[in-house]
Amino acid sequence: MVKPNDDAGAAYPGLQVDLNGIDDFVAALRKEVEENLSPSIDRLQKTYEMGVCFGPASGTPNMNAAKKVYDECLTRIRALLNGYVTAGQVLAAAAEQVAKQYRDTDAMAAASTHVVSNALSMQIQMAQQGASAESALASGVDQGYGEW
Repeated sequence: MVKPNDDAGAAYPGLQVDLNGIDDFVAALRKEVEENLSPSIDRLQKTYEMGVCFGPASGTPNMNAAKKVYDECLTRIRALLNGYVTAGQVLAAAAEQVAKQYRDTDAMAAASTHVVSNALSMQIQMAQQGASAESALASGVDQGYGEW
């Protein structure tokens, strides 16, 4: 616990960051995304790409409505699953950037939580720019169906 110092001229004790711990986190997260999450999601995506596989012989209005809603759900889930991979990549890149910035500074105490916030914001912005088409598709699916 940091205690206030009665000496007004005393410097703040500083912030200690375990850069090796950040490196380990980045490596573990990237490994999980690349070796587990992404391949699992790829398998699911192939299944969902087949589309609606029920009711081909039924032309009833109820069946057609159910197929339409199910197809929209498949589209939405595909976008959401891609978002999980992107989120893992964003978090790993942001953590890696934070560690790099801490290493690059002469005085590690000069780095602050502002560095973490900026790194995360930048990685999120980059991911959002790359996924704008998916966002447009996903937001169109939600219209009129309430919350999932």
